[in-house]
Amino acid sequence: MHTMTYADTPHLTLVTASNEMPLLSLPPVEPIQFLQAIISTLDPHHAFTMLNHFLMNVIHHTGWEYYWTHVNSIPTAATLRLSGGKTDRHSLEYTLVFNDREMGVLKLMRGRRFTEAEQTHIEALIGLAAPALHNALQFHELNAQLERDVLTELGNRRALMTQGQAWLADCERQQRPASMLALDLDKFKLINDQYGHPTGDRVLIAVAQVLRQVTRAADLCVRMGGDEFVILLPGADIIQAMECAERLRHALTALVLTTPEGQTLNISASIGLATYRPGYTLQQLYEKADAALYAAKHAGYNQVLVGSRSAAAHHHHTLVQ
Repeated sequence: MHTMTYADTPHLTLVTASNEMPLLSLPPVEPIQFLQAIISTLDPHHAFTMLNHFLMNVIHHTGWEYYWTHVNSIPTAATLRLSGGKTDRHSLEYTLVFNDREMGVLKLMRGRRFTEAEQTHIEALIGLAAPALHNALQFHELNAQLERDVLTELGNRRALMTQGQAWLADCERQQRPASMLALDLDKFKLINDQYGHPTGDRVLIAVAQVLRQVTRAADLCVRMGGDEFVILLPGADIIQAMECAERLRHALTALVLTTPEGQTLNISASIGLATYRPGYTLQQLYEKADAALYAAKHAGYNQVLVGSRSAAAHHHHTLVQ
């Protein structure tokens, strides 16, 4: 694996094409045009897509992958995975570094080996793009912090609005199923009233941990506020979503929590389930799941119910508050 630092990048290979240089046979890249394309956005996906567009004109690779994990990010946004094209036989990996800060790993793939001249050209382009990529990643990290619930470190309502819209659009485009769970702790107010908010906060943190353990890495777990949680399950049909909901319900009832005075707390949750249909908005999916949640609570708590379109039509809770 190569480690790329901005300071060590041979920028002159971009603007010089003398006969003595090994890059003579490679198409030239206009630095100004290249930089304008990279810095035109603070969206990491667009920035890396533009970088690979210019690289592809030079080295004709067939696919690329990018992976970044930042330790200070929230679990739902800690990992940034981007990709384009298709995987292939030969690959190069570059660890991107800017001002001594790692910015993830970029992998380039194609069917034949990369020459030394091509590798030099790749390094030059990556180095030139490094400041813009760094800015895009910082912006992504800032948004991740804004989409974090401080207490539980799950996503918050804003995360559901931004990420949820994109994930549903992906499911629609790929014709994949998707489901949503709306979860509410049963009689949580009594815990707060009887034992105080610090104990209630401990319960919420423990519930968030259960959500992370039971759901998949691809799922989005969100604390909407208070003791209400939402889980978006991309790729999950109604059967898979019901199985996930039941695992959550059983895991919560199995929680062993005590107050500072040693009293045992009994935790349970009511869960509403809704499945995505083509043309649904995120708001419609949420209304359907939320209506099923309230039906589950009125039916006696600690159970999972599937939402109906008619029930959702009379339910007016909104995602935007």
